[in-house]
Amino acid sequence: MTKTSKVEAEPKQKSKPKIKDKTTKKTITDKAKKPKSKDPLDKAEPPKDLGDCCFTVDTKTITSAVRTLVSSGSFGGGNSDLFGTDGGSVSSVDSLLIRVDEDGLVLIYSKLAVYATVKIPAKVFSTGSFVVTAQVLGSLKFPNSTVTLTLKGNKLYFKSGTTSGNVQLSGDVQDVIANKPDPIKCDLVLTKQFVTDVASKLMYSSFDTSLPSYGLPLKIQARKGELTLVASDCVCAAMLCRKDESVPNMDMTLPGSALIQIVKSIGSDDVKLGANDSMFRITGNGFSVYHPIGVYDVADVKGYLHEEVLKSDAKHSMDAVINTLSLCNALSTALDINKLAKANNVLDIDFSSGKVTYRNDIAKMSTAFEVVSCKGKEFKQTTDGQKLLAFLSPMKALKTCRVLLYDSRLFMFTEDGALVYIMPIQ
Repeated sequence: MTKTSKVEAEPKQKSKPKIKDKTTKKTITDKAKKPKSKDPLDKAEPPKDLGDCCFTVDTKTITSAVRTLVSSGSFGGGNSDLFGTDGGSVSSVDSLLIRVDEDGLVLIYSKLAVYATVKIPAKVFSTGSFVVTAQVLGSLKFPNSTVTLTLKGNKLYFKSGTTSGNVQLSGDVQDVIANKPDPIKCDLVLTKQFVTDVASKLMYSSFDTSLPSYGLPLKIQARKGELTLVASDCVCAAMLCRKDESVPNMDMTLPGSALIQIVKSIGSDDVKLGANDSMFRITGNGFSVYHPIGVYDVADVKGYLHEEVLKSDAKHSMDAVINTLSLCNALSTALDINKLAKANNVLDIDFSSGKVTYRNDIAKMSTAFEVVSCKGKEFKQTTDGQKLLAFLSPMKALKTCRVLLYDSRLFMFTEDGALVYIMPIQ
């Protein structure tokens, strides 16, 4: 009987050495595993019917982008847009062109003379272009983290989780493209803080009906570290002067409220500004917004102050220093009763005794404010309390302000004299 030879078993393969990670106290191998993608777009599957165009996009990304584009065409923070219409209504000229290519989506917003663009990522199944009403698309609420949009004929169908529906197309692609302005080079860097904090101090509520529909102008001049900003209409004016080495040399006039609103909407810490004779352009955070400038005649406030108002021999009808917050509170108290009476905003102010008086057919009241000093002959004045309060409100944080009466105008200066508001006494 033949002995069966032994077949030696192959030695077991030694497992790869495990390494203890002292920082995490976890056991890991010397070969890192490839992390799985957390992007929900990677998991998106195409629908059975791709229609004329089809893609899946992150819900928050497209909703935020559309709302930012719409917001860039409005200013003031209320319900009115740049052209005086209700911001919540749907306008036939409010158009959003969505261009779908293999790289993602290009959103192009057009409303009258405003033109804004941004590019966002998407998982594209079928390319194409179409136009919808921006405010309609921006108002839709999608419950899922992604939404799939499919173009079929003249309707755009959407599906997000258990929610689905469609919106009607509302324009022609070529009409939107035709509104594209000529390119403007953007090389002037402005900080968000400069635009939304410094410049916004000058954007008072104007009652001048002759202003262009784009609102109050803001003239920005900077040279050798000296910065001057002026806003004016045919009734009132405001000016801020300060040293600022960070602002490059410039001399331009823009619709101030529109500039501020666009920068706020974009949300970038730094933006780039460019302008030509008719339009300015803001870029930042991937957005590019074109806006018309308008035609303005801004008053030479700086020259007027230094050459006439603040000269040593200038004869002021009144020169007072008051507690800013106490005067604001007194004006506000008086105007609250005024609202109930639905009367005008005219108040009597005695700057020597520190008293605000309001009267109408059904009520009369007086309230006091703190006066530090007052000299002159015409310290009792009748003026528009609402306008005065609007000017003084940005100065609330300051302890005092100086109030001059000259040439039938009130001049309100901050303690350092850097900021001044000018309004007629009545």
